Amino acid sequence: MLNELCPLCVSEVETVNHLLFSCRNSWALWMKFVSFWNLSLVLHDNPTAVIIAWHEVSFSFPVNSIWHLIPAAILWSIWLYRNELVFQNKRMDLPQLFFVARFHLASWFKAKNQEIAISLEDIVLSPPVVDKYSNNKLRSPLVVWKAPPVGYIKINVDGAMPVSGLRGGIGGLRRNDRGVCLGTFSKSIGFGTPVLAELLAIKVGLEAFLQAGNNSPLRVIMESDCKVAVEWVLNQGSCPACFSELVKSIDTVLSCFCVTIRHIPRECNREADALEKKG
Repeated sequence: MLNELCPLCVSEVETVNHLLFSCRNSWALWMKFVSFWNLSLVLHDNPTAVIIAWHEVSFSFPVNSIWHLIPAAILWSIWLYRNELVFQNKRMDLPQLFFVARFHLASWFKAKNQEIAISLEDIVLSPPVVDKYSNNKLRSPLVVWKAPPVGYIKINVDGAMPVSGLRGGIGGLRRNDRGVCLGTFSKSIGFGTPVLAELLAIKVGLEAFLQAGNNSPLRVIMESDCKVAVEWVLNQGSCPACFSELVKSIDTVLSCFCVTIRHIPRECNREADALEKKG
């Protein structure tokens, strides 16, 4: 019986040690996380040795540092991604795997530290951000939604996906400079990742505005509490290949009228969040 090749690199025989540590793509993933802290480590291909070495480095980090969750997030993400490659015939995409691992890491850290004001999206973009603040600075400030300037329409959107990845929802609403609601949308979507739901919410929110047939030349402000989605729309070069077509379609809609898109805190997006949950 022939040994199967590693699904991540398709160049060497798959073993547990190779898959999780010595595979060139797995090794690159570990190094990407380490580089966030400007560190350089030599990884063993023995799981026990890696965990021991990581534990030794951990002594230089605070007890509540996100650093301590990295090995679990990487190992879990590699294993899930490996199964997708094998059973769903997906193609290896290291940037996507890196994003998935950061999302798992950020989600677990937020679940463990719910009082922290830093958004999930900020932690996904730069995990060390949570180590740069004292506990007193992590408490949530009071923030509220603000009406747009005179002559503007503001569109707030939100999207979410359950942990199971099945039957997510998107929602949003349009309001004028007096805060009067001009229209809403709320709908369910298929399976996928949370950032996919956020991107779909942005696209549907823009399309709903166009379909409303607004006659006056109003300027539009689009707001989302997903920093990752907003950054990808503003800078398509930072978007992973798996989301590029969706981001391009959003850019096509944006070109139809004058619109400013920006990230806002989750606390300013409660109405859109309620519509997303309804969807």
